[in-house]
Amino acid sequence: AFDSVPHDILFGKVKKLPFNPYIINWLIDFLKDRKQRVTVDGITTEFLKINRGVPQGTVLGPILFSIMVNDIKPVNPINELCKFADDITIEAPGYDEDDTSAEEVENMKLWSDENRMVLNMNKTYEMIVRGRTSIPLPSCIPSIKRKTWLKILGITLEEIHTLRRDA
Repeated sequence: AFDSVPHDILFGKVKKLPFNPYIINWLIDFLKDRKQRVTVDGITTEFLKINRGVPQGTVLGPILFSIMVNDIKPVNPINELCKFADDITIEAPGYDEDDTSAEEVENMKLWSDENRMVLNMNKTYEMIVRGRTSIPLPSCIPSIKRKTWLKILGITLEEIHTLRRDA
């Protein structure tokens, strides 16, 4: 995701920050007019101007990506969006009739479209976390694989309300 950030959209978001104009210009200048080239089998291409992406391995890269995704907000105020680097986890509490997780996924898709970013559906999963109960599970969200466990930041979460710290 770091390499797909459209500079023009990011620049618009940076300009709205309540920062000193010198800091804003510095952040924009960090990305503006960047060029790159590639060497394959000893052959080097010409430099090409790039207009997408934030440089990985830099201090500013994650900061600029955070600015890019800062305006993603949940549809329902009881839901939470947990953001870490380029991963976003939606927490949508509720029972079958209250389930808003499908709305949150649609909201993420809409944000991605509006910001010319791509939501990687191959890395998008759904997991229902619950205690030991017989309450029926809500319907699956179309096009999203449901899993019984997820690993988030090195912690394995299981659907029957257990946590396991992995070594």
